[in-house]
Amino acid sequence: MRKITTVFVLATALLVPVSAQAAAPGKPFNSCGYEVTGKAVKLRTGPSVRHPGIGQLHRGDDVSADKAKGAWYRVSTDNRSISGLPAGTEGWIRKAYVKERVCMQLD
Repeated sequence: MRKITTVFVLATALLVPVSAQAAAPGKPFNSCGYEVTGKAVKLRTGPSVRHPGIGQLHRGDDVSADKAKGAWYRVSTDNRSISGLPAGTEGWIRKAYVKERVCMQLD
């Protein structure tokens, strides 16, 4: 019985760092969201100019990002866009056309 307990404890000790490492998230996205900086930027179905456009985003539109691939973010609109895309519309936009919003804490 002691042998089984020792093996179990040893196996558990070896697995903890592996599972903790696997659960560690990558670089988190800005929790305050992003603002579109381009004048008229295509929101696309995939992360390249080869993918068709869904619509346009304009300077000042608010988006949230949840995935990155190369020079692209997968985003969703936080509100109705200036061009009329409904809130929650998802697509891909080049990182160069968005900037991180600054989180502010008011006391």
